[in-house]
Amino acid sequence: MKEIINSPAEYFAKQIYDSIAGVGTSDDKLIRCVVSRSEIDIGRIKKYYQKIFNRKHSGTADGQ
Repeated sequence: MKEIINSPAEYFAKQIYDSIAGVGTSDDKLIRCVVSRSEIDIGRIKKYYQKIFNRKHSGTADGQ
């Protein structure tokens, strides 16, 4: 709870990663994370995702 208050973009970046990491994808979780955020939030989430996981979001789902 504390993480979402302090840095919502970082929180959602981690949630997106968790939804696509490992075997299979948690479609419901991924869709909730993406559609519930504004376009501005998505840009911030993308930056945190790349910073935290050292990769672009588009490369994760197809194994790159």
